[in-house]
Amino acid sequence: GCQLLLRDLPEWRLGKIDFYYWYYGSLTLFQFGGTPWEKWNVAMKDALVPHQNGETTGCRRGSWEPIDRWSPFGGRVYATAINALTLEVYYRYANVFTGLAKK
Repeated sequence: GCQLLLRDLPEWRLGKIDFYYWYYGSLTLFQFGGTPWEKWNVAMKDALVPHQNGETTGCRRGSWEPIDRWSPFGGRVYATAINALTLEVYYRYANVFTGLAKK
């Protein structure tokens, strides 16, 4: 399963953006740990962090544009909530194999 996820790393490209998949992929690979997690986490951060709305976007600051396949159902609130949760996966969950949260 990990190899399948690693063949489809997060990438900010229209048609490939899927926040829901990125969230659950992050949960899965964090639990697996090691090199697969590190590879996924780098790709995920590279996809999400640069695309978070910044200071020049007014009241959209800190949010993400609702452009993935699920955003029509939840809009900006969904996009921002799931991406924030994705970025903090390793702060919110203990690794079930070691019992310790990892970075």
